[in-house]
Amino acid sequence: MFDNPFFGHLLMKMKKSINEVVPTAAVSIDPHTFNVDLMVNPKYWATLDKLQRQGLIHHETLHVAFGHLEMLGTYPDKELANIAMDLEINQYIPKAHTSDKWLFIDAGDFKDLNMAPKKGAKFYYEAIENEMKNNKDFLKKMNQLKGGGGGTNHTKWVKFEDLSKQQQKMFKNQQKHILKESYKESDVKSQGNLPGGLQRRIEKMFEKKPEVFNWKAWFRKFLGTILELNRKKTFKRESKRFAGLPGLRTKKKVSIFVSVDTSGSMGQREIADVFEQINYIYKAGAHIRVVTWDTCIHDDFIYDGKAPKHVNGGGGSDIDDVIKLYNKSRRDYTAAIHLTDGWISCTEPLLGRHLFVITANGQKFDPGSPCMMMQIPKDLPKQKDEDD
Repeated sequence: MFDNPFFGHLLMKMKKSINEVVPTAAVSIDPHTFNVDLMVNPKYWATLDKLQRQGLIHHETLHVAFGHLEMLGTYPDKELANIAMDLEINQYIPKAHTSDKWLFIDAGDFKDLNMAPKKGAKFYYEAIENEMKNNKDFLKKMNQLKGGGGGTNHTKWVKFEDLSKQQQKMFKNQQKHILKESYKESDVKSQGNLPGGLQRRIEKMFEKKPEVFNWKAWFRKFLGTILELNRKKTFKRESKRFAGLPGLRTKKKVSIFVSVDTSGSMGQREIADVFEQINYIYKAGAHIRVVTWDTCIHDDFIYDGKAPKHVNGGGGSDIDDVIKLYNKSRRDYTAAIHLTDGWISCTEPLLGRHLFVITANGQKFDPGSPCMMMQIPKDLPKQKDEDD
């Protein structure tokens, strides 16, 4: 808490277990709370001096802070990934807090590889893997080393893969919250002394991608007709006619028809960007009907502030069925917004108001009828946002 406040706060939020399940120490996932469980073998702990104990705890909290529990399953060779991750984080621990059994990029079997410092676990994983393919002696040494983890044991990491998709999401969200809270609770000096990659990772959690289009201003200027008024009594605004009684707060609403291109040319990243824009429209104060399509209409639902877990599609791109649907019911909506990459076929006439929002990697096109069209910029400025 005094020497490394950020890691001290992070450690306080972990579950701690003293047991002999692990030969040295390990971080695992508690299946009941979906929090990190730091396990330490008491016999191994007794062999360490004060500084080495601090180094061991620092080592384990670095694994957690760097997100290694979630990342391990993305590597084909998990034991090799353990080694690469140890090489990454051990660079940030004072040598006086370590022992000669630990793994370092500039010592032991890795010295001759001349690997650059602070390059990340993926870099070291690929460098070691490449050397193993070309050097039989090095391959033999790595096979002997696998499972050792440089003095600690991380076999319990595989538990993350045993969680369901929903449980994995819960764990990730909880860890994100814990990292942000630990960062806010530590002092400015401690924040500035964090590893560069870790500091950028945490600061990115506080960032919110700005909307690329001023939807509120567009509503005022372009939509014009207000279809619904939501009135609510409130004491914050006193009645002008009757003193002491609540007044009426009026919230204007518009109904928007939003179509989402889910064709094969739209990747998951583009679809995620699209629903981010839908959320901005929703927050701007609109009732939104969402229709997804490729060569035909797939999903049709009212947006409630949450993106669907799954969207159907993946075929070609033909928006005509969507335009026909909107044309028939256009009097129920103020306008239609179509979110697409622009690689589409459109032969139906556009009746009413239409706006095409083209993804950053898409292309603008000529729909053959009057409409508005804008494209999401590829490079967006970042803005800070307070923690939810």
